[in-house]
Amino acid sequence: MITLKKSVASVIPQWFTRRRSTAMGISSAGTGLGGLALSPMASSLIDKYGLPWAFRIVGLTCFGICCLGTLLVKDRIPRSQRKHLPIKSPIQPSLFKKIDYDIWVVGAVVGLMGYLTPMFYLPKYAAHIGINDKDSSNLLGIMCAMNAVGRLVFGLVADRIGPLNTFTIASILAGLFTFLIWPFATSYEILLAYAVLWGFTCGTYYTFAAPITGSIVGVDKIAPGLAILFIASAASAMGTPIAAAIQASTPGNAYIGIQMFIGAVYVTGGAICLVLKYKVTHSLITKY
Repeated sequence: MITLKKSVASVIPQWFTRRRSTAMGISSAGTGLGGLALSPMASSLIDKYGLPWAFRIVGLTCFGICCLGTLLVKDRIPRSQRKHLPIKSPIQPSLFKKIDYDIWVVGAVVGLMGYLTPMFYLPKYAAHIGINDKDSSNLLGIMCAMNAVGRLVFGLVADRIGPLNTFTIASILAGLFTFLIWPFATSYEILLAYAVLWGFTCGTYYTFAAPITGSIVGVDKIAPGLAILFIASAASAMGTPIAAAIQASTPGNAYIGIQMFIGAVYVTGGAICLVLKYKVTHSLITKY
């Protein structure tokens, strides 16, 4: 489903000249809401019908949602006009000649390396400090809910201060929350505060990938620009294995290495985007 979502990410910006970031925020908020809904749904189905039928029911549900999406998605350019346009490769290597685009891809991918890791390790850490399974599961649900809220709120903010500015701020905040809260979380309440704050700030890549790419390469090249970005973002899947290797090499199998890694990649990704912002606008406060 994530792959299908990415394949149509370039469609929504085509329909908006204003409030583009808000539109993307509303669109991407569905990811967090989906995680919030599917997690308890899957648990209930497993308890009632067993694992095989739970997977079948969830799969059929996702299939129906995706079919509905394919019926609703629509390109801005009518088919009658589109057939006269020249066919171009979805991958345009010439985009790599644009230094601003290269910096954006690197910054986005570096920051994204920290996105999935807390979702794997936060429940394990909760168990490590003595939190029961139910409360650990609730942490993930709250994180997903705040992810959806954050994408919507930051989408609204971006229409005022610019998508790259908003993405940079959110990324640095996600890293700082990880540095300053998670290592000191010795109770459910503190870990809950981290889940709320990190969940709120962690997922803005999926909101701003299209608007930022469009502002750098132009709306006419947003599809090939996103294609390269999404292919490159596959490298971010290495974040969780790297975190696992860091934990394995940490004395006592402690979580401090994972926490520092997540914070570092988010802050580094934000810092790279800050450099991009200054390179393009020669200012740190201009809307962009």
